[in-house]
Amino acid sequence: MPVMDLASRLGNSTAFQLDLVDDTDSSFIDITHTGQWSLSSAAPKHGLQELHAPNTDLFWQSSALSGPHDMVVCFPHRVEVQTVALFLDYMRDETWTPHIVQVQAGATRNGWVDVGDPVTLTHPHGWVLIHNAPVACHTLRIRIVETHQQGRNCQVRGVRVFAARPSGTTFTPSRVGGDAVAMWPYTSDVMIKGEALR
Repeated sequence: MPVMDLASRLGNSTAFQLDLVDDTDSSFIDITHTGQWSLSSAAPKHGLQELHAPNTDLFWQSSALSGPHDMVVCFPHRVEVQTVALFLDYMRDETWTPHIVQVQAGATRNGWVDVGDPVTLTHPHGWVLIHNAPVACHTLRIRIVETHQQGRNCQVRGVRVFAARPSGTTFTPSRVGGDAVAMWPYTSDVMIKGEALR
């Protein structure tokens, strides 16, 4: 499925559709909840729980004196991230809205490599796809480099991370601790070796 089809399926809805791309005919899978998330800072009652809530009336709000502001996800095995989607709303958040976003990937939390150029957003409303070349990684950082009108903090109302579905496999989610975990059979030595952190 082309990325534009993915964008149209996300739409500008204010509620998450958690099974949005987990159907068997999709070429993408939502791997948002397969990793462990952390934030560079968070205001009280505006942290991870609100960022991942199934309602975009809730949001993550950073609480640092200045940026950049980071969302970091560590996956239990190497994944091939295809794209990242952020739900942003300039109409409601104004200067809190991210303006420049940089996606970075790495094998650990210390070795970050930029994935493509920073993306500049102008008054975004709804789901914004940050499409970069696919990247295989264990960790992913979504960095809010700058907010609109040089605001100090940011607000993000939703985040989704998508991977390309491995060809010839069927996505079968399983539940571990309440979170869906992607399980599919790797057959190549390269994928099997990179499947888990050592």
